[in-house]
Amino acid sequence: MSLFRTTPTLLFPVALAVMTAQLAVAQPATLPADLQSQYDALRQAYLTGNVPSLRALYLPDAALLDVTNRPIPLEAALAASDAETLKVNRLDISFQDVTLSGDKATVVNRQVMDAESVMNSTRTPLQVTALSGDVWRKVNGQWLIASSRVLESETRVAGQVIRQVAPPLLTDAQLAERRTALLEVAQPICSVAADAQDGDFAWLEELTRGARLIGAGEGSHGTAEHFQLKARLFRELVQNHGFTVLAIEADFDDSHEVDRFVRGEGPSDPNPATRAFDFWTWKTQEMRDLLAWMRGYNASRGGKPELRVVGIDMQDPSGSLTLLKQLVPKDDRIKTALTPLLALPAQTWFTLGELSAAQQAVIRDQIATLQQTLAALPKETPDRAVLIQLAETVRQGATLLAVPGSDAARINLIRDAAMFGNTRTALNILFPGQKAMLWAHNFHVSRTPAQGQPYVNLGQHLARALGSGYRTVGFSFGGGELRAVSADPAQQSGGAMTLSAAPAPRDSLDALIAGDAPAAYLNVAQAMQTPLLRGWLAQPVRIAGVGALYAVGQATGANVTLPLAFDGVIFVKQSSAARALEQR
Repeated sequence: MSLFRTTPTLLFPVALAVMTAQLAVAQPATLPADLQSQYDALRQAYLTGNVPSLRALYLPDAALLDVTNRPIPLEAALAASDAETLKVNRLDISFQDVTLSGDKATVVNRQVMDAESVMNSTRTPLQVTALSGDVWRKVNGQWLIASSRVLESETRVAGQVIRQVAPPLLTDAQLAERRTALLEVAQPICSVAADAQDGDFAWLEELTRGARLIGAGEGSHGTAEHFQLKARLFRELVQNHGFTVLAIEADFDDSHEVDRFVRGEGPSDPNPATRAFDFWTWKTQEMRDLLAWMRGYNASRGGKPELRVVGIDMQDPSGSLTLLKQLVPKDDRIKTALTPLLALPAQTWFTLGELSAAQQAVIRDQIATLQQTLAALPKETPDRAVLIQLAETVRQGATLLAVPGSDAARINLIRDAAMFGNTRTALNILFPGQKAMLWAHNFHVSRTPAQGQPYVNLGQHLARALGSGYRTVGFSFGGGELRAVSADPAQQSGGAMTLSAAPAPRDSLDALIAGDAPAAYLNVAQAMQTPLLRGWLAQPVRIAGVGALYAVGQATGANVTLPLAFDGVIFVKQSSAARALEQR
């Protein structure tokens, strides 16, 4: 998942999720005329985005379940159907089974929808096919929806195809059995504080054995507990397992100033160094506290290796060029290569896709000339590897930013491949022989993408390259609050803010693994040895996966096949919003 340029996850009306192709051959059913009339009204309300007309078709206490069995508040589903959010161009509804019993009707229906998601001025085409089970009640002579459950779903958006089948609704007894089995293998984490001094991480001994790189995810870009626990993990890796490098999902040029700080250069105040990050994700008190600890460690390390920070992202060519100008030696050839690129306004890089093919080709040639000039520098040139890497991030960023924003699949493909290349450079060239911890979103570090992601993600690249030398830990949460940019266009000008997170479904891992401790670690391989859990976890299951944007009421998770994706997962009972740095 991409941090900044991804198509936002969409909150679809519960009646408009999807079914898989094999259901298309089901035999049609016929509805009574008065019930058919209500479905006609439902269809027309979606086509016009008429929320009041939609609301009039539901009982006030209607129970809605999405394809993960997560309850969706009626008002959240209705808000997502507003014409300013979802422009429905076509909606066909057919009926596959109808059961009538007095004033109750149960209808299994299939819907096919072509629509556009509207975010600011961007319209993203999507196709949805859905199989739903609706229960109607006749009240005062009128049929109204009492409940609706998505049975199967398929969504096609921005090159992604997301297919899901609703898990069976489990009884309380069955859920209790799963919960008991989970708690028997889960390892409690007694504190989520970054400076806790207990033995919560004894399992790291096994996880780090033979590892060169530990990928640590995050279930949202704004969950304080995830960053606090990752900071504790990094300290533990440094002090007891020989790790020295913090690689982070931040632009390479931003990390240069941060790295200087942790090495003891410049003022001792960690706030300016933390603000060097462009991404709001890292401009937090949690990150500041870790950087301060790293600087203190380096100051008193004695003969131990120095701790370093490196960014693996590449979304700011202008920033990379500015830093290159500061670092390159005085050389007429370099000055000549840099001058036309530095002359481009910063905004030009973010509108590359609007330039003509010829204009884009000129810029690509200028970048290639810069790279060739830097590669010709003598081996003993100070910071030669950093200079070459900065030029590479210019090339990568220009490639990424030339792709239309609506093509999320291609953007993510390019970005994750670039972040893999940059991580490999960090391990093999900038810090050869050293061990690193990588901080990024869950579905960047996972060894396999989330369900529906049609591209090779960063973790998949790393797993292929490093084999068992790459280990992964995912992070999830059960509800609470998080920090993100609101998907509500009226609130986006305020940037990242504290938002309420939807609770995890009652049958989810997050809900069932929650014990007395504030968090727990699940060793996935160990859980797979438990017969009661094996079949469940072998199928795609939900863990948290909120990106930069979040719509209140929206599901906070995505499905992934856990044994293929992570070695372990840390589950936090409640998410608190990450704390932004104080205003200067």
